[in-house]
Amino acid sequence: MSVHSPRKRLALAVILPALDLFLRLFHRTRPVDAATPLRRILVFRPDHIGDAIMATVLLRPLREKYPNSHIALCVGPWARDLFEDHPLINELIIADLPWWGKVRRRLTNTSAALSPLALILRLRRSPFDLFLDVRSDLRHILIGMLGRSRHIIAYNRTGADAALSATVPYHYRQHEVIKAIRLLEPLGIRVPEPILFLPIRQSAHATLAGKLRSAGAPPDSPLITFCPQTRVRVKEWPDAHWEQLARGLLAQAAPGLLIAVAGDKTLAFPVPPDLAGRVLLFRGVLTLPELGALFARSRLIIGSDSAPLHLAACGATPILALFGPTYPELYAPFSKSVTILTGACVCNRDLHLDCDVNPGGPGRCMAEILPATLLASIPAAILTGASRTSPPS
Repeated sequence: MSVHSPRKRLALAVILPALDLFLRLFHRTRPVDAATPLRRILVFRPDHIGDAIMATVLLRPLREKYPNSHIALCVGPWARDLFEDHPLINELIIADLPWWGKVRRRLTNTSAALSPLALILRLRRSPFDLFLDVRSDLRHILIGMLGRSRHIIAYNRTGADAALSATVPYHYRQHEVIKAIRLLEPLGIRVPEPILFLPIRQSAHATLAGKLRSAGAPPDSPLITFCPQTRVRVKEWPDAHWEQLARGLLAQAAPGLLIAVAGDKTLAFPVPPDLAGRVLLFRGVLTLPELGALFARSRLIIGSDSAPLHLAACGATPILALFGPTYPELYAPFSKSVTILTGACVCNRDLHLDCDVNPGGPGRCMAEILPATLLASIPAAILTGASRTSPPS
């Protein structure tokens, strides 16, 4: 476990051994294996939107192994819209845990979400046979224990390993999707080719069409979508680069091609006046399902390491992903249609939250990814070929 605060490291040095001793003395751990009957299963991922999307790789294998079981998914309120009516789950639980979502909470209605205490009480009223904590967080494991979950599967990376029903070796350098799917191995489930599964409702395609019309986009106009926002400024691409890229794309593209720029209501993307008719800004206008519908309608999606790119990875549209201070080996969109672009700065792929060269702004490792490099990576057919005019079935 990586803890940056010296105060927290000191506290954990005292708390974890005491907790481990308590569990070994007073907690009855129930082992789990491929033959264990599991009638109620909870997949627990109430943290980040992108992580919740990547956790969808678990749903189909679980449903195939336990076709008659009650499978629930717990996510944060910011991910609610994506998982309502998901065909592979029987129940969606919304939890607003105070250690997640400080930024997203300002942009999300959390009134109907469960607090940690309310969540524990709900779990105790209807206990689960399996509590599958994909993040493998000590706080989550304790919620599973206090919620009377019969079996708990998680990686032993933050403590409380005495509470776990199975041991899965943790390999930090594996992609997050691979880490998630390996948690199923104690159940006898092995998935050679994990696939994200997050269908977009037809109603989202319909409402997106209306919003595109309101923005001035003809029904059959081809689109390229930009996703410039991230939660951490250092991961973003400089505004000047986005403008150069937009100009380069539109100069090479067929006359009808438009660029859609999507983000939440804090999105700040300067659209040059001369490009206003061909660059459409969607600032806090699209729901997450509508964003998924926009991706399905687009020819190409371009963005930095962020939740929207993980949503894009659920479809077949090609993705250009820009990576600087984060590791594509761990966090790249899990798709065969993704192209990763990185800079040459010495800090590249060395996880950090700010940049010494450009404090408070995009990192040097991001600035070194040049618009010309992106333009050279885009097949001509994307700029001049036939457009997608209807949503996938």
